[in-house]
Amino acid sequence: MNFYRFLLAFAAVLTTLGVDARQMYIGNLKFEDKFRQTGTTSNDTVGAAVFVSAQDLQDKVGAELTSVSMYQIGAVQPKYLRLFVASALDSVFLFDKEIDVTTIVEGWNRVELDEPILLTGDSLYIGYYLLGGKTISQAVANNSSVQSYIRKGSAANWTSTKGIAVYGTVEGDMLPAHDVVLTSGVNSIDVEMSKAFNVAFCVENVAADTIRTIEMECDLGNGEKEVRVMDVEIPYLGVDSIVFDNLKFDEIGLYDVKFVVTKLNGEADLKPENNEQRVAVNVLERIVARKVLLEVFSTENCTACPKGHDIVEASIDGRHDQVIEVGHHVAFYTDQWTLPADTIYMNFYYSAIVTTFAPAGMIDRTLWSKADGHKNPYQGGDSCVVFSIESADVWSLLNVSLSKPALAWIDLETEFSEEDSILTIKTAGKSITQLGGEPRLTVYVTEDNLATDRQAGWNKGLYYQHNVNRHIATDVWGDRVELNDGFEKEYKVKIQPNWNVDNLNVVAFVHNYSTKENVKERYTDFNVYNAEKVQVREHEVAVDDIEDSPMTVIVRQNGEMEIVGEYESGVIYNVNGQAVATLRGSPTTSIANMPNGVYVVAITLTDGTKYNTKIVK
Repeated sequence: MNFYRFLLAFAAVLTTLGVDARQMYIGNLKFEDKFRQTGTTSNDTVGAAVFVSAQDLQDKVGAELTSVSMYQIGAVQPKYLRLFVASALDSVFLFDKEIDVTTIVEGWNRVELDEPILLTGDSLYIGYYLLGGKTISQAVANNSSVQSYIRKGSAANWTSTKGIAVYGTVEGDMLPAHDVVLTSGVNSIDVEMSKAFNVAFCVENVAADTIRTIEMECDLGNGEKEVRVMDVEIPYLGVDSIVFDNLKFDEIGLYDVKFVVTKLNGEADLKPENNEQRVAVNVLERIVARKVLLEVFSTENCTACPKGHDIVEASIDGRHDQVIEVGHHVAFYTDQWTLPADTIYMNFYYSAIVTTFAPAGMIDRTLWSKADGHKNPYQGGDSCVVFSIESADVWSLLNVSLSKPALAWIDLETEFSEEDSILTIKTAGKSITQLGGEPRLTVYVTEDNLATDRQAGWNKGLYYQHNVNRHIATDVWGDRVELNDGFEKEYKVKIQPNWNVDNLNVVAFVHNYSTKENVKERYTDFNVYNAEKVQVREHEVAVDDIEDSPMTVIVRQNGEMEIVGEYESGVIYNVNGQAVATLRGSPTTSIANMPNGVYVVAITLTDGTKYNTKIVK
């Protein structure tokens, strides 16, 4: 919108120079604030001209061309300058005038015609010849599509180009008064049934009168129409935005919604063909955010896994409210947290890989290709669900996944009974669009801050595992649900004595279940539709009520956070109480990719004492 704001400002400047409702411009109508040079020559005459077609002049027949303006780029004045208007290049000039070069300034230079030229509807060329002592060049408006011509030397031929910075001023009583161009950056949108939504448009005034009211009709595509009159202030060549607000649909469906400008200042628009925009509106029962399931394969025995976890944390980039991580402790031997079910998930490797390895990952159990940024050193095919965390572009893969629409919604609630240590998990969900296949629901219980003193590849004391899969409440491959019609399911889990309830989470996701006979094809067809995660016990983080902490936390200018002193683990929360990073006992952690703002660092010391410290990035 910076360009549009410039147009408004430029139109205002022209108004102060005497432009009124009976004046318009022909030639380069995009008065841009940035120009580049073209056609540079030394010690020779160069020519430049814009072409104004007969079609562009039809609504200006009877008006008069009264001045010509050209843009001088740079402060060096030419040795010679001659402006002209002609019906054809190299023909007899309709206007021809040599300009005193001492009057030429950097920027726009306007020259009044000695005798106005009556516009008959025939095409015109408006241009100039100039001569430089050493080098001279023409100014060309960036990104302009105006048909133009240049001549690099007195003996050269005219050649086609775009955007020569020349325009003409026309005056007359019959100039078009009301004409706007309506554009929109939105071709389709998803909206929620019975909830109001808005559609914004850009309006450019290309006729003489200042537009003060715009009447717009909205055809909702369901037999209903709405008409609004909006107050604006858009001068000639000005651009502004308008919003058709508070639209609503009460039935699910896909609607072809048409918006048309019907009147300007209470009168008809001269060119209604550029006043219409269509938007495909997909009305859904519910609009939900896309959340991505990132499953990580790592173990205590894996020397590369600490580095892999750091790569994952950097790739999540503080988006823990959007990326849900689950750790399966398999693929490079097993360890104390390996579940029998985790070993079954190694089937995803065998879809295209001859062996297993760690650290590895899956994102929404999606089949990735090498072109997507998927890489691993053990791959036996061109694509696989599992990728190497060290080799793949995990950040880009997450971005691609987050850009996809959510295909279902899922609600998740938990209740924990202190009396009998029973965790009740309540789930509900429904597809947003009709889905085929065999939908399934999978529910995990995961745990954070699991300490180990035997993590391979780590020599800095205790190492802390997060998002570890501790229990599967459903079948390993999920429970069958009626996703298109909606479902509700409840599970009860006995919390084991060695689980820390404060560190427990519940992860639920809905996905396809493949029944393909071919094993390699089967494990590439388990796509996740959406996921959700909740903490069994909400972590209270009050930014404005922080107790004194014996720990010193320093945030450096390079985005590195340093914790001075020994600690076991920690979590960084934003002001909304969402975990945005996990800490594993390292003295330094990069928070460079986190948005600027206030955060709470919840630190657990080696003696189990917990402190919350506020930081500002």
